Amino acid sequence: MNIIKKLLCLAVVCMPMMMQAQGIKFEEGLTWNQVLQKAKAENKYIFVDCYATWCAPCKIMDKSVYPNDTVGSFFNEKFVSVKVQMDTTKSDNDFTRQWYADASMMDSKYNITAFPSFLFFSPNGDIVHRDVGAKRPEDLITVGTDALNPNEQYYVMLEKYNRNQLDPAHMKALVYKVQYVEGDELAAKIANAYVNRLPTDSLFTQDNIHLIYDFTKTSKEKGFAIFRDSAKRISETDKQWTEGNCKGFVLNIIYNEEIKPYQFTKKGKPDWKKIKTNLEKYGSLGDEAFTKFKPSIIFKTEIEPELKINSDWNYILPLIQKQNLGKNAEFVVGSTIVYYLNGVAINHTEKNCKNLVSAATYYADSFSTFLSANALNTWAWILFENSNDKEELLKASEWSKLSLELEPGGPKPEELDTYANVLYKRGLMNDAIAWEQKAVDAAEARAKRNNIVAEQVYRETLEKMNKGKKTWPEK
Repeated sequence: MNIIKKLLCLAVVCMPMMMQAQGIKFEEGLTWNQVLQKAKAENKYIFVDCYATWCAPCKIMDKSVYPNDTVGSFFNEKFVSVKVQMDTTKSDNDFTRQWYADASMMDSKYNITAFPSFLFFSPNGDIVHRDVGAKRPEDLITVGTDALNPNEQYYVMLEKYNRNQLDPAHMKALVYKVQYVEGDELAAKIANAYVNRLPTDSLFTQDNIHLIYDFTKTSKEKGFAIFRDSAKRISETDKQWTEGNCKGFVLNIIYNEEIKPYQFTKKGKPDWKKIKTNLEKYGSLGDEAFTKFKPSIIFKTEIEPELKINSDWNYILPLIQKQNLGKNAEFVVGSTIVYYLNGVAINHTEKNCKNLVSAATYYADSFSTFLSANALNTWAWILFENSNDKEELLKASEWSKLSLELEPGGPKPEELDTYANVLYKRGLMNDAIAWEQKAVDAAEARAKRNNIVAEQVYRETLEKMNKGKKTWPEK
């Protein structure tokens, strides 16, 4: 046999192998009943790709995953595979239209809410598993492997859970499977059943603490009592949780149940009597909840409505003082400043700038221990961009300079940049250029530490300053 014949023979022998390695072979021309019959006859599971014509992740699967040789080899051996179009278009051919009824049945019966969705059926046609979302080739094979394993099959695990036959380890795994596929409601039900089944002492692992946090929503659930009564043990188990974090989690649940529903029940005002009565059952914890959330309620119900009528700080300050909040007035004043900041940024009016300066000055004088570099930098920058008043710009430079001193790790480039820009707008050109150079140097040092490209905005601002150009936006 000459060499050409040998090559031809080799090609003929290899051709079937090459043809087999062409990704997943999706059945074409079969009805759903015929797919079921084929799977039963060949004793194979069924893989259904539920897709939509407009779905970008579905197209990624078609282009990059389904054609994969390894994926095709696995699925073609184990499954009868079929693609089902879940939406309808004017260009659908007759065969696609024939599938409309079955597609609608699957949509209704299996609650298809995301694309692509993957359904898996046993050789007898029983639904056993599902998953959702675009996958990498190796991940899709993992999904297929789980679909063949009764210990990992989604619907089998759900059925065991419903019969109270699922062990705690698989219950825990099922929680996140359900959350991923169907959302929080059923996942929370299973999560709380898992928490209730285990002895309290067994729950103190990092994974369990995260699960309890994710799915505890009411005071009636066991997780609420665990976070309320065992904050120290939680913080010892998982360093991400401080005792303060635990208390905050509990207080937020109390707020949602006992305070929030009664904030606007009396002509837009809080029903304080009802709120206080609700909180009595929590003792000192209820007192803490009241103290924590009262300022935000006061701002929303008493101060913000007045700001919309008359935003003048000289009118607003007495209203705040009238509330007798003590140190908790800090939150209300701070929220008022945010209101002014938004007003300046959106409307750019001199009146808004004036109110901002007055309120922020009062805050800095009255609540100096609450001052942060970030807040001061924000106040200064808003004035830089929107005010031309000499006194206001002087105040902005004072705030900006203080932000440099308060920054724990030393001034950040953006804070140095703010200070330089305020000085520049005040006409202090040489000082401004020197400080902007510091901003450039700080940005480059930060970029070098983080192995990233330095922001060019500071160098561009420095160039404008050197050329005498404006660095603030035109109004």
